[in-house]
Amino acid sequence: MGKITGKEQRGELPQKVLAMYGAVMRLMEEGADIANLKVSDITEKAGIGKGTAYDYFDTREDIIVFAILYYMEESFENLEKKIWEKENFVARIRYGLASVDSQMSQGVCALRFINLLFESSKIGQRLGEILRERSKAGNCQPLLLGRRLIERGIQDGEIRSDLPISYMTYMLVVKFFAYLAFVVSGRENKEGMEAIFGGESSMPCEEFGNLVIRGIMEELGAREC
Repeated sequence: MGKITGKEQRGELPQKVLAMYGAVMRLMEEGADIANLKVSDITEKAGIGKGTAYDYFDTREDIIVFAILYYMEESFENLEKKIWEKENFVARIRYGLASVDSQMSQGVCALRFINLLFESSKIGQRLGEILRERSKAGNCQPLLLGRRLIERGIQDGEIRSDLPISYMTYMLVVKFFAYLAFVVSGRENKEGMEAIFGGESSMPCEEFGNLVIRGIMEELGAREC
């Protein structure tokens, strides 16, 4: 197989590539500085030779970014499966927000992913580049799931149908990202949040999440069932 492009199906990835992906995530969980992570650090953790990495990847940045995206996509797919097990639109939204908080609480990986999006490092730039490419190709997981949630809500008569689906989808996704930003900022930059918002920065995530859900319900005309 040639160089990894990040577009491969899960079943197509060689075991040595998966070993490197797993090594990247374990190093992140152990608190490694991503910006200074070396290829040799990754291959040593994966139990393979350093030269093997360049059989599959052109750059250190690609190894790290593709590893992060691989596991974030896996987490997102698992989230979507659970969401569709919920009985109605509001229950699905509640579960989605609860899952965001749960992911943030379980480890540093999700936080690192969000932080990388705003970094000017080579890794952050590469991550942003790939995400833009996928968005242009219509492969943006949050928007695709958001649209499916809106369409299902309309189909089941649980939300209003007089607004453009594109508007409702973006509104829903933006509110989810607002909650995500609140959770990330609260955990990573508490002092900065307090300087901006004062006492409101100490609002519990559950309370903030309830406000987000209320806003979504009011905008879409949804009701608790």
